[in-house]
Amino acid sequence: MGRNQENPMRKHFSFNAASNKSICQVGGCGAEIIGNHGGNLQRHIQRRHPDLFEKSLQDQQNQNKRSAADGQNTLDSVIVKKPKQFQVALTPDTLKVACVELVTVNGRPFSLMEDSGFRKITDPIQNAMGKSVTINSSNMRDRVSGIAQGEREKFANELSGRLLMLKIDSATCRDRSVLGINVQYSDGKGVVLRTLAVRDLTERHTSKYISTVVMYVLRQYNISLQQVYSVTSDNGANMLKAVTLLSDIQERGESNEDTTGKETEQTGEDVEKAGEDVGNQEELTLQLNSVWPGHVLRSERCAAHTLQLAVDDALKEASNIIAKARHVAK
Repeated sequence: MGRNQENPMRKHFSFNAASNKSICQVGGCGAEIIGNHGGNLQRHIQRRHPDLFEKSLQDQQNQNKRSAADGQNTLDSVIVKKPKQFQVALTPDTLKVACVELVTVNGRPFSLMEDSGFRKITDPIQNAMGKSVTINSSNMRDRVSGIAQGEREKFANELSGRLLMLKIDSATCRDRSVLGINVQYSDGKGVVLRTLAVRDLTERHTSKYISTVVMYVLRQYNISLQQVYSVTSDNGANMLKAVTLLSDIQERGESNEDTTGKETEQTGEDVEKAGEDVGNQEELTLQLNSVWPGHVLRSERCAAHTLQLAVDDALKEASNIIAKARHVAK
């Protein structure tokens, strides 16, 4: 026994079983719909006769209300649709780490934390976790700064007392300029290359300004300029001059640490630590003197940039020869 055909849109069609087509009877439309499927007939009325479709929907709703008033329950009133609920293994720490990764590894702005779409995802999670976690642009900025400072301190301990070689290079894209500072050293197993900083340059790229930025970055990692054996840079005049300024500072024995002039009371532990620092500095001086007696910071020109300039000069010379040959040929 087949199902009862209850779609109200069927009354506006006449079905021809021989041709298997339903013909629209609304206002002489005469459109032919293949088959007698209620959904196809309803779509035709909705597209071609929207006024009739809206009226049919209204009539159906009124009929449902009358049936409910008479004590007859409709299918929609009996079936209660409940939203699906999911259980996800997510801890507050995992959520915080994911947000930090968004603004660091993925490069998203801190304002993402306040976007409406992001809040619709995170607010239910935060409500479920309670007061143990709060995600917004302010505390995420503080969290990223804290993590960065912790990593700098860890790296500073790793670089303490080591003989280091720096590599500096600048890049400009549109209206933004940056200075990259890398450090290279030996850990006993091989050569390690790490990035100290990529600093925004807000002033003209003078040699004095570049050397000041380098000194500031070294100070962040508690690196003494006496630890630096060489600096590799490109062949730009400002870069070479900046390395010369650093060499002069090292030769004069000046410290790159801030001197506030404040006197503080030293405890026994501070004195002991100061003694260890002096011992490390003396050991470092012996290492430097053994590598290069009367050590002064050396400037190493980047081999790739030097080769690039040499090739460029050769091409220019070749182009001049070709131009002369063309002139002779003419």
